[in-house]
Amino acid sequence: YTHIFENDVVLNEDFSQSALTARYGHNFSAEDAKLQNKIEAFVGLGLGDDEIFGTDLEVTHYYGVSYRPTIQLNNDWDVFGRLSYARLRAEAGNTHTSESELGFGIGVSYDAFSLSFDKFDDLKFVNLGYTFKF
Repeated sequence: YTHIFENDVVLNEDFSQSALTARYGHNFSAEDAKLQNKIEAFVGLGLGDDEIFGTDLEVTHYYGVSYRPTIQLNNDWDVFGRLSYARLRAEAGNTHTSESELGFGIGVSYDAFSLSFDKFDDLKFVNLGYTFKF
């Protein structure tokens, strides 16, 4: 089992916000297999807000599941993709909205550290992560 905490930055042309994400995953492949098949569940909280056209916009929280195929290059380096389904809740002024999205991403990890990019419709996430294994 792997527990991953990530600090996400939501990037769009007019909007950016930091968030904290916790991922919990399971590897269905043998640890020494070159191709790993992993499933992750995640939940995240927005940190702060941003202003667009004079209105405060904040991603309050999100959650979802991902399939993460991973190729082990050697003992330290991995390259991975991510196919995700997520539900996001946002606030704009006094208005609340919830959306479900399919997303995809790519990333690289070195030992317990990872860097990845995920895209959900118009939202883009740059993820810096650290993995705890237990």
